[in-house]
Amino acid sequence: MKIADRTFIISGGASGLGLATAKDLYSHGAYVSILDMDADAGEALIKELGSRAAFFATDVSETESIAAAVTDTVEWARRTGKELGGVVAAAGVGNPGKVGVCGGHILNGSSCAGDGGRICFGTMLI
Repeated sequence: MKIADRTFIISGGASGLGLATAKDLYSHGAYVSILDMDADAGEALIKELGSRAAFFATDVSETESIAAAVTDTVEWARRTGKELGGVVAAAGVGNPGKVGVCGGHILNGSSCAGDGGRICFGTMLI
């Protein structure tokens, strides 16, 4: 896959896996469009990366927000002359929290108290 001189859209690009992906693509010559809710982190990232990065405040739980960010990215790609190379969906929707399995059902940590120790807990993004 050709990365250099292509534009990549990265949702959740201001933190976590999205951030790591954005930095890696950028280091290989890509133009990166960072879509994220965290405007402070997004703006700081494009200052760090430079002219091949753009930030668009986006709430991936809202279709209109995604549509606006993609439209803005396409306009930015036209201005830079760098065609779209791909999309990385790295945004999480929800809050980190404890979940468990109780009687074959996936529940949050407080939903099955007193189940005789049969709850298997782990931490995941839900």
